[in-house]
Order: sequence, then C-alpha cells, then structure tokens
Amino acid sequence: MKFTTLLIDADVLLHRAVAKATTRVKFDEVESWEVDVRQAGGWIRQELSRYKARLAGTTHPKMILALGDRAANFRKELCPTYKANRTSFPKPPGFLALEGKLRAHAKVVSAPRLEGDDILGILATQPREEGSAVIVSIDKDLLQVPGWNYNPDKDELQEVTPEAGAMRHLTQTLTGDRVDGYPGCPGVGPVKAAKILAGAEEPPDAWHVVVEAYEKAGQTEEQALLQARLAWVLRADDYDKRTKEIKLWTPE
Repeated sequence: MKFTTLLIDADVLLHRAVAKATTRVKFDEVESWEVDVRQAGGWIRQELSRYKARLAGTTHPKMILALGDRAANFRKELCPTYKANRTSFPKPPGFLALEGKLRAHAKVVSAPRLEGDDILGILATQPREEGSAVIVSIDKDLLQVPGWNYNPDKDELQEVTPEAGAMRHLTQTLTGDRVDGYPGCPGVGPVKAAKILAGAEEPPDAWHVVVEAYEKAGQTEEQALLQARLAWVLRADDYDKRTKEIKLWTPE
C-alpha cells in the first residue's frame, strides 16, 4: 500500500534527533552536554527520506509534521494530574533550536491546546478529495484512530478499522496511562481489560461493561467518562478549526 500524504509524529522525531546528536563533555569537575543541531537535523532528513521511500506512492508526497502545543493542553484542564510529572523538566539542550529549524523548512502543523496525537488524529480522519494518508508514529495510542498506521521502529503497516479503534480506546480507558498521569480503572491491567471487553460484541455495548467495571471498583460513571475523555485522540469532527472549540468524547 502506498500513500499520497504522510502524517508524521514530529514530537518523537525531535526528541530522538536531539538524543542522537548529544555529546557528554567533562572538564575537571564540570560536566555538560552539547547538542549538534546540524547533526540532529541531518538525522531527521534521513528519517523523512526513509518514510518517503517506504510509504509514498508519488515522487513528491505531502509530508505533514504534527507538533503539540507546549503552552496549553485541554486535558490538563480536565485533570490537573495529566502529565503533571513532565512540567518540571525543561526541554533538552538544542530542542527549541531544532524545532525552529523544522518549522522553517517543513510543513509543520500545531493548534492551541492540542497534543501532537490530536493533530494526527484530526488530519487522518478529515475528508480527502483524492489519495490516501498514513499516520507515521511509534505511539500505540494512535492505533485507536481509524485508517492506516505505520510504526517505523517495527516497519509495521496496518489498517485500523473503526471497530478496532473504538475497542482500543476503551481498553485505554480501563487501563489508563500512569506515565501520562491518568490511572484508569483501579486494579485493571491489559489482561483484565481484555476480559472485561470480551463481554461486549460492539463498541456501543462495550461502554456499559466499562462503566460496570468502574462501579465494581467503587467508582462512578462520571469518573469512567473522565478517563475515556483523557484517553481519546481527537478526530476531525471533534475540533472546529475556526472557533478552536473541542468536542469532548461522549458514549454513543
């Protein structure tokens, strides 16, 4: 399968590029880290060329790089603990300089209060007059977005159906993401989540078993809904580009 549009997770690209171009420098008792921004930029160009060779169906595909808003995040408005553990750490040396170069030389898309995942989800699900698009990311959360997904680390290309994407979202609602700061349903991991969702044949029915699991854990449907909204990656219908309004996830 070949594509005319590549939707690329640029947050991951930037962090990896900086890491690869970082050198430890020690002089007597002083230790520091130096980043070769030119080297980091060269690595990004190599990666983009690799994606193009693997996925593009045209000589000049549209390549869109998604970056999250660093100033605000609508999920933090819903839940103060969301990614709270990351706010105290500054960006690594060279990160902002490399981001500036990327914005100057590539098609980069951001939006107020949205994460890079949301940008990718919105772009991947918006109507297209011709051609097809693929999300390029190692982030497993994006496997809830219907459409094509490519993991460059695994060289794995797969098509996500709406049903599979919906069930993956509900799985994440149950398990939560402790790295991102939302816990999910107490006592539920991936294995137990699969057993819970096995009792529902379709995603609309699955919401009822998710709520039942939360209630059995001593929580409420409102708490389950908050976790579901934190786990949900936005789609084209969830965001008004003109007003910047966000429609939060609601069970069908």
